[in-house]
Amino acid sequence: MHLSSRTRRQWLTRAAACALYGTFPPAGRAAPATYPQRPISIIVPSAVGAPLDLCMREAARQAAAYLPGADFRIANRPGAAKLHGATALAALDAADGYELAMSLPAWINKSLLYDVNYEPLRDFTFVTGIARAPYCIATRADAPWQDLPAYLAHARRIGGGIRYAVVGYGASGHLLMEETARQAGTAVTGVLVRTAGEMVQLLVSGQVDAICDCPAFAPQMLDASLRLLAHFGDAAPLPQGTALPTVASTGMDIVLDAVFGLAGPHGLPGSVVRSLREAFIGATRQLAYTRLLDSLWLQPAAPDGPDLAEQMRVLELREHEWMRRAGLRGAT
Repeated sequence: MHLSSRTRRQWLTRAAACALYGTFPPAGRAAPATYPQRPISIIVPSAVGAPLDLCMREAARQAAAYLPGADFRIANRPGAAKLHGATALAALDAADGYELAMSLPAWINKSLLYDVNYEPLRDFTFVTGIARAPYCIATRADAPWQDLPAYLAHARRIGGGIRYAVVGYGASGHLLMEETARQAGTAVTGVLVRTAGEMVQLLVSGQVDAICDCPAFAPQMLDASLRLLAHFGDAAPLPQGTALPTVASTGMDIVLDAVFGLAGPHGLPGSVVRSLREAFIGATRQLAYTRLLDSLWLQPAAPDGPDLAEQMRVLELREHEWMRRAGLRGAT
C-alpha cells in the first residue's frame, strides 16, 4: 500500500504516541499541557507563622526544586473549624492541580459529627503526607501519679472522679481520652474548651487532672510545671529527643497521630498527582525540612508507609467506632 508523505508523517506521529502512552490517542484531542503552567494555590488552615503554616511553606519551597516551573502560593485560611480547605476543594468545578489544600484529621472528624459539603473519602484526591504530630497526655508535674498506669489506677480507685480537658467536642483528643478510659475499665469526666490556652489553664489551676493534645499546637504542654505521661503514636522517635512511653506499650489497642498532607479535588489527573507526590516526598526528605519539623514538635509523615488516602480511610473507621463507643451524637 502506498502512503503519501503527509499520511505517513501522521501515521508515524500517532505510532510514536502509541509507544509513549500505550494506545493511540483519539484523533483531534490535544496532548495534555505540561504541568504546571501557572501558580499553584495551597490553602493552609492556620495563621501565618503558626506550625502548620511554617511546615507547608517549607515543604512547598523544597518541592519547587523537584517540579520545574512550580510557583506555590500559600493561602492562609484560619477559622471555620479548620475546614476552609476541604469546603473550597469540594466546591471546585475543575480538578486541574492549581487549587490544593493542606489536609488534616479535622476533615474526617467533622464530617462524622456535622453536616458538611463533602464526603472526605469520595470528594478529594489525597496526594501525600507531609508531617504528623503526636497526641500526648499531660498532667501537672506535682501530680501524685508519675506515669499513665498510675494515673489510670487512681481513676479506678476514685470511681470516675478524674477530670480532663480537651479542645473541641468529638475532636481526636476527646475520643482518645474516652477510649483510653474505656479500655482501662474506668470512667472520666471531660471538660470541653475552645482553645489550647484555656485547656492548659484549667490544668495549671487544678480544675482538671489531665489534658490531651499535640504539643505542636499546645506548646505549654512542654512547660516544666507539667509532665507528659504518654503519647498515642507509634514507636518512632519523638521530636527533640523526648523519651516518652506509648499508650500502646501499656497494653492498650490505641494508636493515633495527627497526619497532615497535601490534597486536591476529586478527579485530579494521575500525571499531576504523580508530579506533586514526587516533589513533596523529595521535599520532606530534605534535612532543612526535617530539622524544621523537629523544632515545631512535628514528625516526618513516613512516606514509605501506607499512603495518605489509606491513612484517612483508617482514621474514619477508627474515629467513627470510638464515637459510637463514647455515645457521641453523629456516630451511628
